[in-house]
Amino acid sequence: MLYTEHPLTPQTPHDGANDDSEPTTSTEREDAWARAWVIAERLARAGGARTRLAGTDSGYRIELHLTGPTSNELEVVKVIGLGDRWGHRYSSPARNDGVAKHCVWSEVHRKRAEPEESPLMSHRLPGDGIDEVDGA
Repeated sequence: MLYTEHPLTPQTPHDGANDDSEPTTSTEREDAWARAWVIAERLARAGGARTRLAGTDSGYRIELHLTGPTSNELEVVKVIGLGDRWGHRYSSPARNDGVAKHCVWSEVHRKRAEPEESPLMSHRLPGDGIDEVDGA
């Protein structure tokens, strides 16, 4: 993964990207960039720390690194949920000189993944009872 760090803090104004990381003119890429920027800004405010915005093969990844709990955990969870994929990494104090480290992340993909039908679901027959609700 290639990181292009944007030191976003809660005080960072939204003035667009720097010249080195400006995406191409593709509408799909611009939409992903705009979504990633919004998530990065909101995550910086909610987490009270810098966020990192990285370019990936499929879009962008936003990370917030913390060394302790944030006062607004619910908002952090809501913000990372705005992405197409999200998660959390934890590194124990035993590995970091007595300091627990957390990283919450959210990814924005250039093209949103369409839900695929499972091969198992394609063999269902009408009336097999899977989608029926017993009204009794």
